[in-house]
Amino acid sequence: MMHNKAFPSRLPRMALFGGARCAPEAVRADGRIWLDELGCECDGFGAAGAGFGDGPADIPAQVERAIASGVRYRMFTFRPDAATDAKAADAAFRAAVARLRETRPYVPVAMLAPDETWLATARELDVLPSGDWEPHGGLAPLYAALVRGWSVGAVRGREAAAARRTQRLYETKWGVFNHFLGHGCKTAAEWNAKVERLDVRRIADQLEACGARFYFFTVMQGRRWMCAPSRTFDEIAGTKPGEACSVRDLPLELAAELGKRGIDLYLYFTGDGPYLDPEIGPRFSLPEKATVFCQITEPFVRKWATVLAELAARYGGTVKGWWLDGCYDDIRGYTPELLGLYAEAARAGNPDALVAMNNGVFPAHTKYWPEEDFTAGEFNDFFCVPERRFVDGAQAFQLAPLGLRDGDHSGWGRPGCKRSADYMARFVPLVNENGGVVCIDVRVNPDGSWDPDQMAVLKAVGQATGTLGR
Repeated sequence: MMHNKAFPSRLPRMALFGGARCAPEAVRADGRIWLDELGCECDGFGAAGAGFGDGPADIPAQVERAIASGVRYRMFTFRPDAATDAKAADAAFRAAVARLRETRPYVPVAMLAPDETWLATARELDVLPSGDWEPHGGLAPLYAALVRGWSVGAVRGREAAAARRTQRLYETKWGVFNHFLGHGCKTAAEWNAKVERLDVRRIADQLEACGARFYFFTVMQGRRWMCAPSRTFDEIAGTKPGEACSVRDLPLELAAELGKRGIDLYLYFTGDGPYLDPEIGPRFSLPEKATVFCQITEPFVRKWATVLAELAARYGGTVKGWWLDGCYDDIRGYTPELLGLYAEAARAGNPDALVAMNNGVFPAHTKYWPEEDFTAGEFNDFFCVPERRFVDGAQAFQLAPLGLRDGDHSGWGRPGCKRSADYMARFVPLVNENGGVVCIDVRVNPDGSWDPDQMAVLKAVGQATGTLGR
């Protein structure tokens, strides 16, 4: 955690499909239209005599080229002409829309409709309809709202799919996060003793007492110490059971205890593995003497994903989702394809498991990996309220520490309260009203107890949100 980032400077990009007017040269000539009226850059995939119009209906082929480009488009737009073969053009359009919704389900699809027939088709398929002529509003009204705000009624089809996956998380409203790590442990005996001491029932009692309906727990971070056994980890690291991975399986026990009380368990994993361990790190294909700025490689990701897959398969549906830290695109070199390996592993035992990839601290709720279910939402304080439930198709979610700041740590896993009970009792319901979910990081002591002052704040949040005693 604690990698602060500003917003990307790049403008959002739109892909445009159709005939000659959607060819790259035509799009470049009209570049100021897209910049001035839509606030975006546009890539044209049409060609003279192709696509909609009098030429062959190669719209599906244009769509495939856009998908294969690897560009993270924020919108796909169709611009049909008055086709001589209306039936073929309609079939091509329907096939192209189906393909986009299969491969890019959270990206809005729109149409610049040339007539009433095409407008009716757009509405039938739940495609954003906009007139390509002034009586229907032209470009600016609908598209400026879409590209700059990404919340227009016709996006509801894409957001409905996201809502189905994230509804359970959304309805829980808020939860608690605990950092339970082996920092400071020098031997396997010390680590196993720490794991054995943690009182799982006490944690569940506290969650119930404050009304939290979900719980995030760390599996590991940076070092060799993992709070669950893993044969895969041991095989790659060359360690014996208990030498790095604990003998006790804390996530398994937490899932069982929380499950009795209807409290959902989510797990924290990382995208940098045991990078701080000079002996084990290189065995996972990490650089020797790695730092937080070390670049990862595909061999490392594939090895590390097998560890995640083993855990995910073991816990199955008892773990509702995974929050992967340290998946930075700049200082680590992560790509959507590499992150996809983690998502596949995280769903090895539960295809409905939710996944979020953390790319650092941003000023607002920001979607990072194109297919993530909820925003990682790392903040260092409680101040940001989302504009709406979905951020480019991802559930608005935020995670921040309640603890007092201590140097550069911003309060993660620290005692004390940087915000009062009254403040949090107003803030969390406000986020909920706008569709967001809040996760509050508090200190967990070796025996599983929480800081009493923080517990008082959590109870105030439970009371204010109506989850206490539910």
